[in-house]
Parts: sequence; C-alpha cells; structure tokens
Amino acid sequence: ENKVRASISGGETRVVYFYATGYPDNYNISIVSGNYQNGETNLRAPYRLIVEVKDRYGNAGIGEPVIFGVVDGRGYINAERIVTNNKGEASVWYTFDDPI
Repeated sequence: ENKVRASISGGETRVVYFYATGYPDNYNISIVSGNYQNGETNLRAPYRLIVEVKDRYGNAGIGEPVIFGVVDGRGYINAERIVTNNKGEASVWYTFDDPI
C-alpha cells in the first residue's frame, strides 16, 4: 500500500493522507531470439530460446514464471519452468531430435 501526505501549517485539520494500492498490469510474452534454428540430431541448438515478458508500458515482468514445452515434433529442452530475470527474460536450451 502506498501513502501520500498533504499538510498545512494551521487550521483544525492539518494533515490528510491518501492511500493507493498498485496492482501489476497484464503481461505479454514475445520471442527475443532463437527462432527458426537448424542443427544436427542430438546436438544442442546454437542459440538459446529466449522470451521476454513485459506489461503494456514496456516494463519488465521480473520474477514471472515462464513454462516451456515441446508441443510439436520432437526434441528436448533443458528446463520446463524458468523465472524471468531483471530484464523480464527467460531462456532455455533446445536439443534437436529426429524429425517425426
């Protein structure tokens, strides 16, 4: 909760307080880098899969959980749940597998 004070030097009521509570805005996720990579089976992709989480004003979504998962084809990621860093970014490594 946030508190703001307004005051005057004289009078019956000399001080008043405003109270306000800020809530986080809805976040959006977008790709930073790592899209459309190619590589050999059983080898790690050359670049990490990186996403960023930001609110509508461009503020980083710090500490937000991001869930990664292979949903089409095959392959492996090194983690499924990553918490965003101080830039609002989360990343994983992807390892290629045989195409289906």
